[in-house]
Amino acid sequence: MQRVIDIARSGAWLTRERLGTYCALLLVGTVAMICWLLVSGNGVLDARGRPIGTDFANVWSSGNLVLEGRPAAAFDPDVQRPYQQRLFGMSDDLFYGWHYPPMFLLIAGLLALLPYLPALALWLLASGAFYLATIRQILPQSGDTARLVVLAALAYPATLACITHGHNGFLTAGLFGMGLLLLPTRPIAAGILLGLLAYKPQYGLLLPIALLVTRQWSAIGAAAATVIVTVALSLALFGSEAWQAFFTHAAYTKATILENGAAGWFKLQGLFPAIRMYGGSLALAYAAQALAIVLLAGLTVWIWSSRVSHEVKAAGLVVATMLATPYAFNYDSVLLGVAIAFLVREGLARGFAPFEISALAALWGIPLCSRELTLLLHLPIALLVQVAVLAVIIARVRQSTVTRLAYVV
Repeated sequence: MQRVIDIARSGAWLTRERLGTYCALLLVGTVAMICWLLVSGNGVLDARGRPIGTDFANVWSSGNLVLEGRPAAAFDPDVQRPYQQRLFGMSDDLFYGWHYPPMFLLIAGLLALLPYLPALALWLLASGAFYLATIRQILPQSGDTARLVVLAALAYPATLACITHGHNGFLTAGLFGMGLLLLPTRPIAAGILLGLLAYKPQYGLLLPIALLVTRQWSAIGAAAATVIVTVALSLALFGSEAWQAFFTHAAYTKATILENGAAGWFKLQGLFPAIRMYGGSLALAYAAQALAIVLLAGLTVWIWSSRVSHEVKAAGLVVATMLATPYAFNYDSVLLGVAIAFLVREGLARGFAPFEISALAALWGIPLCSRELTLLLHLPIALLVQVAVLAVIIARVRQSTVTRLAYVV
């Protein structure tokens, strides 16, 4: 047992050759899965009768409603359900709801100008390229290391989940990651990118705290202006009815998916669904999640007011953000790829801390089996891994503080 602990502490088990082999195998599996979905289906439906790209169905159907001049209808399940069934010819027990603020309807409307499968391909290629470019900018390596970075980003299991669900994880990770990367040198550009994250507001719980602590006034102003402009644009294009519908039907999402777990507790990652999975009451789940947000907010203040490197601050904010939201699925874990990239950048520059390589490897690999392990073991495995990585980040910050204090003394 001690030998296992020592190997995990050093991370020596994860050689470049092993990492390359693991990534290559997973990438082959990803390509094979995508090919199987395409060849085994019937038109736009897969072998199980679901739209290929599943959740992208709500983007394309909502975009069609926008083109028909009915943007507010996108939020109404009683309209969307039969509308999707007519569009895709799927069974009446399938439904993919639209849960995003009206500014995201602009992208949905543009994508709906194309047939479904070309629109899905364009969406994934464009957002995926943005995500990959972000990782490459965080880790600007060259030669074999650069190829390994690209391979690891493409083979990251959350990438497969995002592709098969046709989801927006690539866009979220690209905006968050590139925004944090540009923050120290180009705060206005960073603020614009971070402001665009308003399309997915649950990931903005801690971001304003980090910006305020570091007095990033230019970034704050740019982010606020971006939100104002996108909201005003959505009002001009879709009217106030779309926003009224968004707030009205947000209760449906909260009650159906978050509180009652209609999608399955094992699919959600976070403290709130973990408590509900164990039979905890709504009151207990909300109280625990609120306490977690308060603690994570305090932790964010501590990390971002410390003298630790920007890479560690960025990684800490990303992981804390994922823990702060009660509404995250495995395809949302693409965002954690940004945290991994920042911590690898830090490790390559200053050395890896004990257990850090093993923790990052676990964080990278867990989206491949988090749902299955949670269902099998009745254990929120993704949540536990994220907490472990946050503990590694905290240790880095503490070590940096101790080192600096020792130097001053």
